[in-house]
Amino acid sequence: MKAYEKADLIAVGMGFFCMIMAIIFYFRVNPWLSIPFGIGVGISFFISFYIYRTSQSLAYRYRRALWGNNFERFFIQILAGSVPAFIFILSNFFFSPINSYVISAVGGAAFFLVFPYLFYGSLKKIPSPELDEVCRDLPFEFKRKRLIKIPEDLPIMNAWVAGTINPVLVVTSSMFQHLNREELRAVLLHEVGHVRGKHLFTLSIFAILFVPSFLLLNFMGHVYIASIVFLFFITTLIWLRHLFEIKADKFAAREMGEKGAVMIDALQKLYSINKKTVSKAFGVEVKKGKASLTHPSLNKRVERIKREVLEVTTHQKTQ
Repeated sequence: MKAYEKADLIAVGMGFFCMIMAIIFYFRVNPWLSIPFGIGVGISFFISFYIYRTSQSLAYRYRRALWGNNFERFFIQILAGSVPAFIFILSNFFFSPINSYVISAVGGAAFFLVFPYLFYGSLKKIPSPELDEVCRDLPFEFKRKRLIKIPEDLPIMNAWVAGTINPVLVVTSSMFQHLNREELRAVLLHEVGHVRGKHLFTLSIFAILFVPSFLLLNFMGHVYIASIVFLFFITTLIWLRHLFEIKADKFAAREMGEKGAVMIDALQKLYSINKKTVSKAFGVEVKKGKASLTHPSLNKRVERIKREVLEVTTHQKTQ
């Protein structure tokens, strides 16, 4: 292991240690004493980031390309409850737990509605005639689109939407290098499926309401009930995310009609190329198509798409 890798491992370890201590002191000792540990979390992860930045390793470049450009995704789609939790913790220093709950829910909702547009408005606009052309064939007009440039030697293939009012469509440049027009259209139809189904809105509101509830129950001394609420929240959140991915896949396959199987080809390319990129960046072998906290396995998604294509084809023949 190289010196900078050891230093990074120590920094990350200290970051998680400070995070755990901050939680323990906040809930069990004195909230004010958790502040130094919170600062320690920030310092530790800043050191880790600085190490990878100065090393210019493939792993750092991958992290920068993925998380540096996907900051909004991390907070809005994956950790939508982090903002109301942060607001609840700060407001609890000055208000009662009940008032803190209301403030955190309102603040979290406001952040969820405003932040995506502020964030993507700050990104440099990169003209993309190819993206504009593909979007013309979609059953939804994206008035806000962003293309994110990705290093050619570390292709990260992804597309996502953010916001509920005039949602923003974001596509990485690698998509145009490895997918043909029909495959790219299928992927973007998947994102339209998320918009039409209001999936992001549902997930965010769910997190905004449940995370402060968990903190409120802890402050009121109902630790066991809070633990049950937390487990219910995590389990339901994972289930909803998997469900919405399947629904978006089905929407894309249905819109593609007889060409619905193209969605399968696009997914297989996405999983395959992203697997190679991660393996190359971190020097580890990544298994292709495994289920994650946010997405079902590739096999499950392919199976559901095949069913949808078969149903669409059968329906067209009977008409």
